[in-house]
Amino acid sequence: RPPNIRYCEIGDKLCAAGRLGHKTGKGWYKYDKAVKGPIVDEEVAELIREHRAAVGAPQHSVTEAEVLERCLYPLV
Repeated sequence: RPPNIRYCEIGDKLCAAGRLGHKTGKGWYKYDKAVKGPIVDEEVAELIREHRAAVGAPQHSVTEAEVLERCLYPLV
């Protein structure tokens, strides 16, 4: 990848760990047929914390307006 393009390796790490989503019961979330919907997985949360620390990105809250801006502005 070009060094000037920002890239997050978390998805690659999840795939390498066999976390492929519904078909394996784990991905970004855990999946259980007895529970409707995804289940937050502490392993993934820890992977995200480690990545954030490695790249020096502090945790911060994101407002609804910021989510809309990030999703819609690139389309304009």
